[in-house]
Amino acid sequence: MNKEKKATITRKHFEGIAKVINENCLVEHDKKQILVNAFCNYFKTQNKNFNSFRFYNACMINELGSSKSETVTKAVETLKQVSKESEGQ
Repeated sequence: MNKEKKATITRKHFEGIAKVINENCLVEHDKKQILVNAFCNYFKTQNKNFNSFRFYNACMINELGSSKSETVTKAVETLKQVSKESEGQ
């Protein structure tokens, strides 16, 4: 029996593709976002473990000097700190 081995796209591949997009995609933010979303949709069909959020952030890391998730995380941490300080007063 001749079993055809299916090639799998791995995390290493996703990281490499995200790096290429991040370093070379010099289009408007909206167009870059559309491109990244299209890749996410395709990669989800190729690998059940694909993490769209991680890939999106890796592709968009140059947008504000940090990834969107880092920006959101910092904002949440700041809000928690402010909340704790206001409760203590």
